[in-house]
Amino acid sequence: MPAEALVGSKRDELMERAKREVADELQKVTEQASAERAEEEQAGSRYFHCLERAAQALALSSNESADIVAQASFSACRAERGALFRVHREHDDEWSERSMQAMDDVFIQRILFSVVAARAEPRVAPVPAPQPKPQKTPI
Repeated sequence: MPAEALVGSKRDELMERAKREVADELQKVTEQASAERAEEEQAGSRYFHCLERAAQALALSSNESADIVAQASFSACRAERGALFRVHREHDDEWSERSMQAMDDVFIQRILFSVVAARAEPRVAPVPAPQPKPQKTPI
């Protein structure tokens, strides 16, 4: 297109159209990034809650040390860990096994606290249901 054609209203029209196209593309990318971020956060949350539930259950049912219970909870949540890894890889994130290990190193501190907290809570036996009073039968 000759330079003379890009003057005045024609140039303004082309610039406005280009701005709209860029704004539309930016909106699409932003929405996609938000959806991906939400999916990643949901997968991470599922993984952490699985670890926490497994650790608390093991903490209350075994006499193993807190670090052994925490490590065992990682074994109980392999599927959730794999799902989290897949979500990040599908979104072209630069996730590797080292990235997952770094995350696990952060999680283990919280899991250890969860184990200690679960064991520190007083265990109260459930209150039995009240029995009906025996009625005297008239003789």
